[in-house]
Amino acid sequence: MLNCPAEILVLIASYLPVLDKTSLIRVCKTLHQVAEPTLYHEISMEWIQGYHDNEASVYRAAVKPRIHLLLSRMLVCPELAKLVKVVRFSGTKFYSHWDSAATSKLSVDDSKQFTDLVSSSGLAASYRTCEINGRAIIDGEEQPWKRHMAEGDVDLYQALVLSQLPNINYLHIGFDPYMGLGYISATLRCALCSSTDSPERSSFRSLFRVDLYAGMFYRDLAELYLQSDGFDMAIAEVLPFFYLPSLQEFRVAMPVDVEFSWPTIPPCASALKILRLQRSHVEVNVLEQLLAVTPHLEILEYDFCCRLTDARSSPFLSSADFDRALAHVKTTLKILRIAVHFYSNSGDTDYDDPNPIFGIDGILHSLKDSQSLIEAELPFAMILGPSPQAQSLALPELPPCLESLTFRDDMALYQSYPWRSGPFLDYLPTCILYWSAHKANIATIGLNLNESLDDWDESALAAFSTLCHSMHTTPRVHKELWDCTCPGTPVFAADRFR
Repeated sequence: MLNCPAEILVLIASYLPVLDKTSLIRVCKTLHQVAEPTLYHEISMEWIQGYHDNEASVYRAAVKPRIHLLLSRMLVCPELAKLVKVVRFSGTKFYSHWDSAATSKLSVDDSKQFTDLVSSSGLAASYRTCEINGRAIIDGEEQPWKRHMAEGDVDLYQALVLSQLPNINYLHIGFDPYMGLGYISATLRCALCSSTDSPERSSFRSLFRVDLYAGMFYRDLAELYLQSDGFDMAIAEVLPFFYLPSLQEFRVAMPVDVEFSWPTIPPCASALKILRLQRSHVEVNVLEQLLAVTPHLEILEYDFCCRLTDARSSPFLSSADFDRALAHVKTTLKILRIAVHFYSNSGDTDYDDPNPIFGIDGILHSLKDSQSLIEAELPFAMILGPSPQAQSLALPELPPCLESLTFRDDMALYQSYPWRSGPFLDYLPTCILYWSAHKANIATIGLNLNESLDDWDESALAAFSTLCHSMHTTPRVHKELWDCTCPGTPVFAADRFR
């Protein structure tokens, strides 16, 4: 094996699991030189909180990766830090609060080394005001990050690791929102505001894909949304990512329920092409401000989470506001997917409330102005109107470039949705003929349905298929079990069609 060219050995090592790589680099000096760079190409760490397993009647110990050892290694060998392209940090919690310590106790040498790192890199000023993981700043404390470092703060050590990665391309933060992003956000702001780029430290100018809180369940995010505080910090932590010059794909769960405004200097036109707002409480007026700085956007996924009690008092989504927001990307947007979900306090009876959900206010008329839209997945009400009784409303004209249209029955979960299979099948031929007359020749019509509902049985689906074929369109159906108290993933059906 040692007689093989180095390039072949590197290729072989790149396919090995992490544990096998660590074994390989211990074989000999030659394989150590070959395999060690592949070991640092991707960093993946997962924190798991300790919990009591009732089924097995045992306590599952917490998993706490020794991230401080990784940081120490990178400071000693900065050439290894330059090899890192992908970083995945994730975590799992089982109760309301995390264990306070996320790393082993630091040695005196490590503590001094990390303290010197923060002081020499200019991060101290940014870290001075960070309030992390619910631990407030002590009155008179000028450098709270030193205390957080001693306490083993996960966010702080992640931020310090990221600050040493000049060539990072992809960042995935899959933690529960209780973990916070304060230090990571402060590190990002410091790098963006720096007037000089250091080859040894990250400027985040190569970062083109970011996932924040992606993959979290609705129940976890609902707990965060229902808290009385923390919203301001949450949006402030996310905003710096929109200033990244090379970011092209951003997937994030944004808990925004406050007045929104950019900092003094809003971001210039970004290179962002894909924006996935998943399980987010982003109001449409906030969405408009985000789209205003993303003129190159090609894919928009907007998964809106609304408090159920609020939805029973007034319409929670305005189509007119949506039209204004989509006007910013009408020349570039190719794929548009919109979903609607609700959350409620644990133990509440909101789901049994007989009062109606006001839902979506009108239909989207801005779709006709799109010059590039080829795929759309929208709730029934955004295409057909709030109810069959409102059919006097003019149907939206669809762009000639649209090839695929998928209807979602999100609100059927809450027993407040009038577009059942019967009225929809009766109205669909009129819609297709209307759109064809206006030069919108849709090739595929899809349904994204909740299989827990018996409204769309086999006979209704067969009728839908027959109707589509008779109208020279291809039918597609995706059925998935959605739990109204904690809807699962994936949210959108379009990816399942492929």
